[in-house]
Amino acid sequence: MSRQTPTVSVCIPTFNRAGMLRESIASVLDQTFQDFELIVCDNGSKDETEAVVKSFADQRIAYHPVAQNIGQRPNWNRCLALASGRYIGLFFDDDMMMPDNLAEKVAVLERYQRVGLVHSKYHIVDSHGAMLEPNTNKATAGHRETDTQEPGPDVLDTLLKHNIIHESTVIFRRDCYQQLGGFSDRLSLAFDWEYWMRIASCYDVAFVAKPLVKWRDHLGSVTIETNRRIVQDSEAAIARLRSDLAGFRWVGNTYLPKIDPSRRGELRRQLWRQMGARAAELAVALLEGGKPKRQVRSFLVGMCWAYPEVLIEVGVWKSWLKTLMSRRSVVALKRLSPL
Repeated sequence: MSRQTPTVSVCIPTFNRAGMLRESIASVLDQTFQDFELIVCDNGSKDETEAVVKSFADQRIAYHPVAQNIGQRPNWNRCLALASGRYIGLFFDDDMMMPDNLAEKVAVLERYQRVGLVHSKYHIVDSHGAMLEPNTNKATAGHRETDTQEPGPDVLDTLLKHNIIHESTVIFRRDCYQQLGGFSDRLSLAFDWEYWMRIASCYDVAFVAKPLVKWRDHLGSVTIETNRRIVQDSEAAIARLRSDLAGFRWVGNTYLPKIDPSRRGELRRQLWRQMGARAAELAVALLEGGKPKRQVRSFLVGMCWAYPEVLIEVGVWKSWLKTLMSRRSVVALKRLSPL
């Protein structure tokens, strides 16, 4: 193994997850494929993260802390900039690799030179590691039972409808980063989804129909916390959504021209249904959090004026009705409506 040019750079961006991070690092060190470097980018943690990392006596581990949290996307990009391997894996600090994860995916990239990215199925486990859902994958990819190497345009077609690629299962060529750059600041949350589309626009994509990662599902409390923050800082939540709407418009203008013309219309509609659903979800969260209906209605007016494309989503119209009607009227309408 060469310490100067490892085959794989496994990058773990982390923030205040010392307990779970220990298991994540251990799962990387236990890989059957051993020619890797492990880069831990600590985003200003205030817990025992540094002690956890330094408790592993392995020269392949490089610890890169910053004094203050610089944000998720900049920290992810810091990982990519520090990576020196031919292949890069961005791995979450609360997930765990199965022992053959790197070996299986490196083999695919070595065999298929046109493939820029490989991802796989995964197991869903709880915060204690107990199995919740075995052998799954996001959205429409869950039913696939065979390995595939798909042309980039076909994957791009699918990604414009659903993000089927789970971040922690991805290994991609460093050439992708060198050619395409890092994660874009045009989207506040879905920048990983855009990055997979960017890669698919230039490379083929492989899928391994074997669960090679354990993904921890402990998002219930995060969802509750997120909704609380939305209500407390509604202006920031609205600004973030506006940013994402602008980003999705840019995604459509950038990637839809690469798709078969006969498919573009439906894909554009699906893209904006997704964003309309995001707008409707935010409106509901604000209403349920006690924000006055007139304020939520004002938010919807501004959003639809700037991005009329979201009106394709029925949930936006339902949100409008909720701001105009009493709760009793909304309940009655739900009983009558087939929607």
